Amino acid sequence: PELWTRLLADEAMEARTIVSMTDGVESVDAFGASVFLRPGLFDEWTARPHRGIVERIYRCVLASDSPLLTGRELPKANSGAGVDVCVLHFCERPVDLNTPVGQQLLAMGHAAFRDAHLGYHIRSIVHETFQPVHKALLLASGMAQLHECAPQPTGDCSDPRPSTQVGMTRVQSLAEPAGSTISLLFRSEPPRYYFSASERRVLRAALAGRSDADIAAQLLVTRDAVKKVWRNVFARVGEVANGSAPGASSPMPPRRRQLLEYIRQHPEELRPFVRPSKWPNE
Repeated sequence: PELWTRLLADEAMEARTIVSMTDGVESVDAFGASVFLRPGLFDEWTARPHRGIVERIYRCVLASDSPLLTGRELPKANSGAGVDVCVLHFCERPVDLNTPVGQQLLAMGHAAFRDAHLGYHIRSIVHETFQPVHKALLLASGMAQLHECAPQPTGDCSDPRPSTQVGMTRVQSLAEPAGSTISLLFRSEPPRYYFSASERRVLRAALAGRSDADIAAQLLVTRDAVKKVWRNVFARVGEVANGSAPGASSPMPPRRRQLLEYIRQHPEELRPFVRPSKWPNE
């Protein structure tokens, strides 16, 4: 739990949870989490496949030899050649996917996966599954099967089942239909505003419908601190609208509702990128 808390706070992990409410009781229907690999590991691991990618990651992190990008390193990779994404976990409650309830859960799962990854400059995605039903879902989304890994009598993986490693690279995605689930994740643009980490946290909370008071409580800051962040956000939007920043185009009314709607349609604004060296007032 401490490790996950640190990764989430550091923007080094993307996680989503799907919940439902029945008779006033909230239950978890599904959850997933992804991390960003250091450059070169995707190529190394897919060229020489071994079972237990996720277990290997955890073992390395706990041994202080992390194969993951940190929050500080992520903007540079995202602004450069791109990031390699590893899906750590994907789990849903047992349900027949051929039923209306199962189809609804599947649709929500796809939406949550897109929400977690759209806007990143993704170079590759890899995911290892030990469940045949997950393999079918992943291949149906457009991912390619990379390797089938049989159980070995010795090794680092504690799961006795055979596994399948699936994934996709940006080059491979170009052959996919433009509207396929997986190809959408590889279509990215740089942001217009390059919001700071604190600004992105406030904007994400606002997109979830939280008030300034709720945001302050969630981030453990004062309401005045949240209001200051909003002032900085709108100052940045105004600078870009006035054409004083790279990539500026048509002005945008500095109103919260319009800004949040724009960001909802442009997820790259909530992703960490390196801000251009020449920026207004800097």
